[in-house]
Amino acid sequence: MVGNSSGTGVFRGRHYLSIDAKGRVNVPAPFREVLVNRFGEARLMLATVFDPCLRAYPLEEWEQIEVAASAMQSTNTAVKQYFRHFISSAEECACDKQGRILLPPSHREWAGMNGSGQVVLLGLVNKIEIWEKTAYEARMREADLGSVEEAITQLGGQI
Repeated sequence: MVGNSSGTGVFRGRHYLSIDAKGRVNVPAPFREVLVNRFGEARLMLATVFDPCLRAYPLEEWEQIEVAASAMQSTNTAVKQYFRHFISSAEECACDKQGRILLPPSHREWAGMNGSGQVVLLGLVNKIEIWEKTAYEARMREADLGSVEEAITQLGGQI
């Protein structure tokens, strides 16, 4: 684990974990604390995104996505693809008594999680990304982080 979320109300940090034989992964305790303390429940909406990873949202955050999506023009080709890929993939996942969520087989397949069994959970303020470990490491090696830093600074962000 790198970093934590405890007491902040946001997801932060990078957690390296294993998927068990049934496709379950532990939601790190700091993330569960955020779910319970900020959102009132340890449930997530899990969706496939356009990167080869999964994204998990607290229900309250997911409902905001649905409201915004419902206002989009459904005749637009990109909007249709957004609905077909992202919105339709959402599945509710509740933490079990051991703090694990089940990653559905179709979601694991999309994100390439049928190999090593190692994943990285990334705290991204209001959501969590779940990557197969080697895919995440490869993506980070490919990233032009200097360009990212420059773009974020130009948009008024801080690094």
